Amino acid sequence: MYWENGNSLRQISKLAGVSRASIARRISNLTKRLMDGRYIECLRCRSKLTHREMTVAKDYFLQGISMKKIAETRHLSFYYVRKTLEKIRQLLATASAGSSECKLTD
Repeated sequence: MYWENGNSLRQISKLAGVSRASIARRISNLTKRLMDGRYIECLRCRSKLTHREMTVAKDYFLQGISMKKIAETRHLSFYYVRKTLEKIRQLLATASAGSSECKLTD
């Protein structure tokens, strides 16, 4: 809404019922995470990831949720979340190493 419609932080804070500073902080954090590029790279390599793995990637890289909280809210084991993030990091490392395609090595 902020980027698409050009609404002010004041308008968004009124609609959400929270302070303007809180909205500004949330938008800033989200922007930083998007500019980091890790989630964007996950989107480029989504053919190598399952829907559940993409959900974990979104929660961790885009929303900044901890592994423990992801495991609790998604009803997954902590081990699964940790292994999934290791797989994603490996995938991102191969993608950023100059390879034009996403590859996983076993």
